[in-house]
Amino acid sequence: MTMRPLNLTLMNLSDLDPQSIYLTLAMLALLTGGVLGLMHRGLMADVQPAAVLWRIGTLLLAFAAVFFAFRGELPQTPSVLVGNTLAMLGTALYAHALRRFFGGNTAAWLYGLVALGVVVLALSLTVFPLYRARVIVASGIMATHMIAAAYWVYRDGQRELEISGRMMTGVLLFCGGIVGARAISAPFLPPPTHDNPGLINVLGGMVGAIFPVVCTTAFLMMATERSRIRLLRAAVTDELTGLPNRRALTAEAKRGLAQIQGGTQLGLILLDIDHFKSINDTHGHDIGDKALLHIAGLLRQGVQGIAMAGRFGGEEFLVVLPGANLDTTIAMAESLCAALRATPLNLPDLSLPITASFGVSMVRANDDAIDRALARADAALYRAKSSGRNRVAVQAD
Repeated sequence: MTMRPLNLTLMNLSDLDPQSIYLTLAMLALLTGGVLGLMHRGLMADVQPAAVLWRIGTLLLAFAAVFFAFRGELPQTPSVLVGNTLAMLGTALYAHALRRFFGGNTAAWLYGLVALGVVVLALSLTVFPLYRARVIVASGIMATHMIAAAYWVYRDGQRELEISGRMMTGVLLFCGGIVGARAISAPFLPPPTHDNPGLINVLGGMVGAIFPVVCTTAFLMMATERSRIRLLRAAVTDELTGLPNRRALTAEAKRGLAQIQGGTQLGLILLDIDHFKSINDTHGHDIGDKALLHIAGLLRQGVQGIAMAGRFGGEEFLVVLPGANLDTTIAMAESLCAALRATPLNLPDLSLPITASFGVSMVRANDDAIDRALARADAALYRAKSSGRNRVAVQAD
């Protein structure tokens, strides 16, 4: 039996009805805009402004598609001018939304290109009736918006987004490439007719049909991925100081305990702010919070590399030093104690000396739990406080 070859080539696409394509675009864009509207309140607060811009852009693309679909039934000048203006504004809002998603400022040139495009379109429809000029300008501006947005997502999304950011970048580059190809090829191809719309025009229409749907899906994936990352980060981060919290510090210490069987060492420094209750009672809890932030800032500066410093609870902080011996751990504690002693908390109307007591211990190979080493550090911390505070004490042998 002879298999009939599959006679489906790119040229068959030119037989598709442009009106159907544009109406499909309008319907899908309205649906995705509606879905985003329903999900808006469930998005994180810092994502919601970008989502508003995105939803408006989606609706503008839907209305643009309606004008393109009924171009033959409507007067040419208003339908072409309004349809292309809405489409250019839609892609500008998409690019603006993605820039806002990553905390960037408004790129005014996005809308400047739209204004320039409107002027050129108006002239090419009234004074100089040039079809090719309209295609070059409108398609070129939309392609520029898409490619610029792809660059921003690629540049800024690498820091926190992986799968969704790559998906958004890929979709924007693909669609921007097709629309850009339409602008580039316009001077060399005949104007489309109802019977022969042209392959590149049909491809452009199909890209317009999938663009809002796929991009909105990627946008929602980006918002979801950011929420997931923030939740994971919040689970191991102290809300006030931004340092690792007790859970993260304990997990790091347990990893170090598992590794010391191979010959490595692990030092612990437990520090507690001196007279912290008096600071709260005398100056208020707001100043107490500033004292905690002051300690956190010094720890960020003084504890680097593979060491981890975080808030262990209340006014206590813990430093975990993988690979450090006792001398190195003591030196780190002395350095932090001296830095804190020499750096008061300076506020607009108050300079408040802040000191802390430090307890140093080493995790031992025969420790069956990290709590044993933490208990030794706590005992050393108690001796430091009993001896006058603002000093370092070391675990008893």
